[in-house]
Amino acid sequence: MQNLFSKERNIAVPSFSIMNKLAALAKKKLQFIALWLQQRTKTWSRRKWLMVLLVFCLASIFVTTRVVVLALSEKKETITIKQDIRSLQHFQPVEPNASLQTTLKDLKHFKSYLDSLKTFDAAAFDSISKGIPLLPDSLNMLINIYELQLNNER
Repeated sequence: MQNLFSKERNIAVPSFSIMNKLAALAKKKLQFIALWLQQRTKTWSRRKWLMVLLVFCLASIFVTTRVVVLALSEKKETITIKQDIRSLQHFQPVEPNASLQTTLKDLKHFKSYLDSLKTFDAAAFDSISKGIPLLPDSLNMLINIYELQLNNER
């Protein structure tokens, strides 16, 4: 069988002196704490160790259960907003009839573009229809609504 990784490579690892110093300091402190704990507990009996283990397990089970229960319980929380909520000004077109005609023209142009995609580039049309499944139906419905609105204004 061919050895795929036959070349040895030397990769230069960047040296972060501050991080290395912090890691060495943390390791030294943790070793000191471990030695101190070992000296304090070297005379403990088996029964005392089992009691400490039992208390630790019960405490961690209690805390975990409490976190899960609080996460799954439904609380009604009130969110206070310190700033006033500004109401937005409604957009009012200057010429509603011209705006409707322009929008209807754009919708029809987009529909013809989608139809040409369906015939000339089926893959692109499929990706669009997978992303927005009811786009052609919604487009037809919007065109009908705009045409009715324009007919009612005339």
